Amino acid sequence: MKNNNILKIIITIILLAIIDSIVFLTVKEFDAARIINISILNLVVICLLILSFKNNEGKYKFLEYSKITIIAIYTIITFILSITLIAVKANLTLTLVSQILVTGISLVLILTNQMSDNNIIENTTKVNEKVDNVKVISNKLKTILKLITDRDLYKKVEKVYDNARSLKVDVNNSQDIDNEILTLIGMLDREIKMQHDVTDLLNKINNKFIERNNL
Repeated sequence: MKNNNILKIIITIILLAIIDSIVFLTVKEFDAARIINISILNLVVICLLILSFKNNEGKYKFLEYSKITIIAIYTIITFILSITLIAVKANLTLTLVSQILVTGISLVLILTNQMSDNNIIENTTKVNEKVDNVKVISNKLKTILKLITDRDLYKKVEKVYDNARSLKVDVNNSQDIDNEILTLIGMLDREIKMQHDVTDLLNKINNKFIERNNL
């Protein structure tokens, strides 16, 4: 990987040298507009280098694809625009208006895209938390089942366990009731170990399951 990164930098330097050589050999007059366009031309090449290093290994790396596409399109358009403005000897006003317009539109697209990504991440995080809660509830009941030797009690708890595995994930504001369910399961564990009757407790847990699914 390090060797590839070094090669990318070398390729970028070669491209900059080629572009600048062609520009300075062909362009005879250098006013403020052309200097700006030449500078942006160089920045675009460097931007492509930075883009090539982009390797998001995060949990939501798939969200980066559209953003990278926008940046790639922006660099290509800006590259062509800068060469065109240099070739036609555009004045300072046209140069600034053109470059600011392209950059502004690109920034708006990137920021809008980021807002959408933020919403996706927030919603995905909430769903994952609810999935984790359901898994915790099921796993705690499964652990309790492993310790039960009485056949009739096992069947009763197993039914509650099956209900837990059928809990809905896409419910609103389930954290409080999930905590109540976990508290009841903790009580169930203690009562079973003390060999107490847990019929009422099992009914309470099932009722909480129904209440949760109706949120």
